[in-house]
Amino acid sequence: GERSAFFTREELAARWNCSLKTIDKRNTTGALPRPTRCGGRHVRWSRKLIEAWEAAGMPSRRKWEAMQAAER
Repeated sequence: GERSAFFTREELAARWNCSLKTIDKRNTTGALPRPTRCGGRHVRWSRKLIEAWEAAGMPSRRKWEAMQAAER
């Protein structure tokens, strides 16, 4: 099948073998990169973003955003 350019909460939970509750908690506490909102409550994460973030060692959102800003 066609791979989407975005991950859903469900896909991230499966990717990291954790629950949706854990994904939500990590997102709320800023442990995950900032998601893209897709209509109301739906959130998605860019596949490129998540792959780059994983390669960087999965830093906190604050640290990740600082790293991104430094690269610009």
